[in-house]
Amino acid sequence: MAAITHRIAEPLVFSKVSREGLTRLAAAPPVEAKRPSRVAVFVTHGMGQQAPFETLDAVADGLIRAAGGITTPDVAACAVRSETQDLQRLEFGIHNKNGNDVLVHVYEAYWAPLTEGQVTLRDVMGFLFSAGTNGLRNCCKDFMRWMFGKPVNFGLHFRTTIQLLAALAVVFSLVVMNGVIATVAGARILVQGVAKPWPGDALLSSFNTVMVGFVAVSLACGLALLLAPIVRPAQPGKSPVWRGLMFLLQLLFWFWIAVTILSGIAFVAALAADRFGCDLSWLLACPNFAGKEWLWMWVVLIGISYVVRQFLIQYLGDVAAYVSSHTLDRFNQLRQTIKKTVFDKAHAVYSAADKSGNYLYDHVFVVGHSLGSVISYDTLNALLNDDVQAQTAPPDDANAVDLAVADRTKLLLTFGSPLDKVAFLFARTNATDHQRALAASVQPLIQDYARFRKTQWINVYASRDIISGRLEFFDDPDVPATTVNKIQPREDPDALIPVVAHIEYWRNPTVFDELYANI
Repeated sequence: MAAITHRIAEPLVFSKVSREGLTRLAAAPPVEAKRPSRVAVFVTHGMGQQAPFETLDAVADGLIRAAGGITTPDVAACAVRSETQDLQRLEFGIHNKNGNDVLVHVYEAYWAPLTEGQVTLRDVMGFLFSAGTNGLRNCCKDFMRWMFGKPVNFGLHFRTTIQLLAALAVVFSLVVMNGVIATVAGARILVQGVAKPWPGDALLSSFNTVMVGFVAVSLACGLALLLAPIVRPAQPGKSPVWRGLMFLLQLLFWFWIAVTILSGIAFVAALAADRFGCDLSWLLACPNFAGKEWLWMWVVLIGISYVVRQFLIQYLGDVAAYVSSHTLDRFNQLRQTIKKTVFDKAHAVYSAADKSGNYLYDHVFVVGHSLGSVISYDTLNALLNDDVQAQTAPPDDANAVDLAVADRTKLLLTFGSPLDKVAFLFARTNATDHQRALAASVQPLIQDYARFRKTQWINVYASRDIISGRLEFFDDPDVPATTVNKIQPREDPDALIPVVAHIEYWRNPTVFDELYANI
């Protein structure tokens, strides 16, 4: 990236003209001949421990690479203040594909601190089981959604059923193994010196044997996933060797899933057999891993358990806190706080005006990664709803301002998006058409193509990304794509590392090429 300068920009000004005045301004030619086009990129980060400005910097850097450099002397890091918001942005100029100058301002909706420390492992496990069991109920019949004024039938999803069963089995197996660690360790400590300790040597040997296998496969899989991003070639999708290696790593990942499930089953079976007095002495003939020299294995297992626990809390904890459940939960207030935080920042960007009273930005590009795509979707819907209210408000309502969001939003760019999974897993199985219609009433993006889907919606996904999807549940399958702006799926050919593919988008050109092409 070019040199960085720092400055405090002029405050964002909000036009106080009437609703009719703003409508006139929106209808006027958006680009003046005497100045380059001005656009805003509003990005919302995803789940996990996100550092301040990390996402903002990544989007700016990727866009500059896609544009082939900047036209301004440097990139300016600016602090701006509106009447209600303190914002930071990166400013730089680029040439678009037509050779015209474009001044780009990149903003970030930073919400990560709001969820820090709010979610426990118990919340995450409850969320996963709730999502899984509700998803399984939805798998048993045609999946219905109310969209574009009518019920839409998406049919049965058998593949989703298999994936949900595997996910629930893995989660349950991890819970069992963690429970066994605590139970066995506590029991052996409490029965020191007892003639017949529990668990007995045969049962303990069987536990250790299974543990050794699980730890070995987990370490192999974890080490491979750790090293893969480090040794990744510059253009992964163009390397047949890399694609082959990643296919093998995918097989190893599925093998880990199978070993995890079988380990959980083995623990439950061994405990049940011991409880009902079955003869387990034959297990002593198996390789004996119960000696003190194998204590390191339990230490490693506890370490693996800790890593898994932190991953679940830091990543899936954010999803558990934000995603609206099909049942009541204690995160409703936190969810509303996140929505308001992001909405207020986005509203400040859309409503910004220059000294002449014109919109500061001719176009706004809304970008969301992972859970940030869900938040971006909710935010854009809320902005569109505000415009609808403003258009129907009394003429003397000074607070009713139509920001022309549908016209000025040039692109909704989602990548690594779980929107399809959220829609499927948390749809109420017994909902009536009236209830589905009410849920859709606050989502203009699935109400009217001509009125609210004027913008392009591009969704970048990867087959190795277990979080993302093509987003099939946000378009009417009966409407041809040649007549309306349907979601345009783009598979990232370079996101090939299993699991890690969810964050590989940031290193690949696909997302930023799509953003630049629309600018």
